Amino acid sequence: METIEAQQDEDRMLALQALRWIVNAERPLRVTELQIALAIGEGEPKSELDEDDFIEVHDIVEQCASLVIVDEQTETVRLVHYTVQEYLLGVFSIRDGAHTMIAKTCLNYLSLDDFRTGPCDSQETFNSVLGRHSFLDYACRRWGNHCRISCETEDEDGDVITKAPTVLKDSARLHLIFQVYFSPENTNDYGFNWSPSKLTPLHASGIFGLCGTIRAVLAEKQFGVDFSDSDGYTALSRAASGGHEATVRLLLEEGANIEAKGQSGVTAIYHAASRGHEAIVRLLLKKGAEIDAQGVRGPAICGAALGGHETILRLLLEKGADIEGEGVDGTAIRAASKGGHEAIVRLLLEKGADIEGKGFYGTAICDASLGGREAIVRLLLEKGADIEGKGFYGTAICDASLGGREAIVRLLLEKGADIEGKGVDGTAICAASKGGHEAIVRLLLEKGADIEAYGRFGTAICAASKGGHEAIVRLLLEKGANIEGECSDGTAICLAAWHGNEAVVRLLLEKGANIEGKGVDGTAICAASSGGHEAIIRLLLEKGANIGARNNDGDTAICLAAWHGNEAVVRLLLEKGASIEGKSVGGTAICAASSGGHEAIIRLLLEKGANIEARNNDGDTAICLAAWHGNEAVVRLLLEKGANIEAKGHDGGTAICVAAWAGHLTTVRLLLEKGADIEAKDDDGNTAISHATAAGHESTVRLLLEKAVGFGENTSIQRAAAGGNDSST
Repeated sequence: METIEAQQDEDRMLALQALRWIVNAERPLRVTELQIALAIGEGEPKSELDEDDFIEVHDIVEQCASLVIVDEQTETVRLVHYTVQEYLLGVFSIRDGAHTMIAKTCLNYLSLDDFRTGPCDSQETFNSVLGRHSFLDYACRRWGNHCRISCETEDEDGDVITKAPTVLKDSARLHLIFQVYFSPENTNDYGFNWSPSKLTPLHASGIFGLCGTIRAVLAEKQFGVDFSDSDGYTALSRAASGGHEATVRLLLEEGANIEAKGQSGVTAIYHAASRGHEAIVRLLLKKGAEIDAQGVRGPAICGAALGGHETILRLLLEKGADIEGEGVDGTAIRAASKGGHEAIVRLLLEKGADIEGKGFYGTAICDASLGGREAIVRLLLEKGADIEGKGFYGTAICDASLGGREAIVRLLLEKGADIEGKGVDGTAICAASKGGHEAIVRLLLEKGADIEAYGRFGTAICAASKGGHEAIVRLLLEKGANIEGECSDGTAICLAAWHGNEAVVRLLLEKGANIEGKGVDGTAICAASSGGHEAIIRLLLEKGANIGARNNDGDTAICLAAWHGNEAVVRLLLEKGASIEGKSVGGTAICAASSGGHEAIIRLLLEKGANIEARNNDGDTAICLAAWHGNEAVVRLLLEKGANIEAKGHDGGTAICVAAWAGHLTTVRLLLEKGADIEAKDDDGNTAISHATAAGHESTVRLLLEKAVGFGENTSIQRAAAGGNDSST
């Protein structure tokens, strides 16, 4: 520090500013984040960021006199050793006013013109905005924490309180800030739409616990203290969730409704109890909060039990909370069992809680078994819990088997659990096979489990085949399981083929499975064609599978592949001799592909000689089917390849009739451009405009009327537009 203090004023100020950021930031800053923070500063807000104000990172490192380094792996700027952090936190020039400086800088950054357009409407746009504006993530997520610390410990003049509402009152800017705040930090795949709408500066202040800002906002009387966001949260709910006691107290003093409920019916006391904020729970109780206020997740005692907050649970019991209050996670004992909180389970039992804690998903022992809470399972059994208590997934042994909890399965068997106890997935062996837990399957077989017991996914071999658990399939076959299995969806090989489990299909074939065994999706080749599993189809054909096999609806493999858009599979089946004109309920392959909108497959089929005018069983041609489904690109391709634009479908309607009925404006426009007869009638005498009018497709009606000029004054166009149809003509 002596070296830094001895530098020229400009260099010294740069070093101190950089160190204040690095030491007091809530997470390590990337190089670009620090550069932007230093360029923005805490002074008057700017309309745009000037990159000429950026300071080269090597200059920052140099002026900080070797106290900081750039971590090349994470691209962050950090102190050379954690002991430097401890030392600098004691240096007045680094510590004093740091959070005020950071808060003001964040607010200045969020005031830039770049962010006045508001939140993003897609994940792609959201990712792009975060990518272009490197400091946005930190500013949105952390500004409020720095503001709160500043207001509590540093900002005697109230500068932050003045600056924050100015930013927050801009609704578009506010919703962008919280779009980032509520989005997950570790993925770019989802989360852009996780933030609630109808957020106000009050909610923002409640989230971060900003008392001064709340006072300023309420003084303007624009928002009521109980105004709810789209998730039903009030500022009080947000403050209670965040653990901001002073803010909760202030809001109550300002008249906030202590029993205000969100969409799930949860009040502030549940939020506080479930997150472990004891002081807030005490305050709310003191202010008259309903201790057993019921929401979807139950009363506060359930929240405290699920979160493992023993002190709060004791407090609630002392204040008279109903120990059997129930929510979606059951009663408190079930919630604690699910969460793995043994001490709370023991306390609840001492206080007389019903040991079963029954609910839709089972008893307490079921929850503990599924979650792998062996100590709790043991405790509950010692205290007399019903080992055969049943819930959604079955008895405890079913839950433990599904969850892969071998030690608990062993314990339950030792205590006399029924090995054939059933749940939604069947018996324990079915559940273990579904979950891929080989050791448990082996244990259950050793203990005499019925290898052919039936569950939701059929017998154990079917469940294992569906899940792709080759080792379990092999084990079951070694132990004598029926290779065909029994399942409403088909045989084991069909299930493996549908789900793309090639190794299992190969194993089953090696062991003699019937390659033509049929299920709801047809034989294995039909199932694999639907799923798009080219390698499995190739294997099945090598082993002699019937390429023309049909499913229960009469669909061939090539039709199924065409419908699902599996081009590579269609190409393979054609190469192997599949009939291009093989017909199913949905017609030939070209009909199926047209319905599904798969342009590339249609092109391939036409190249291979498919009949462009082929019809399905209802009499619809490919162009009618494409028009009905609004597949404009397919309609265009079919017309280019010579499809009859006036071909009639099952009710006598042409492509333009069905497109108009379905309201596909762009498809109707294309058909008109290509010369479709605007006056073409179906079997009931209705034209395209009759259908569009009856279906309420205003834009389509308007387009058809524009194109109808010159048809005369008493055509069906005019009559339909007037509200009738032309069935009488």
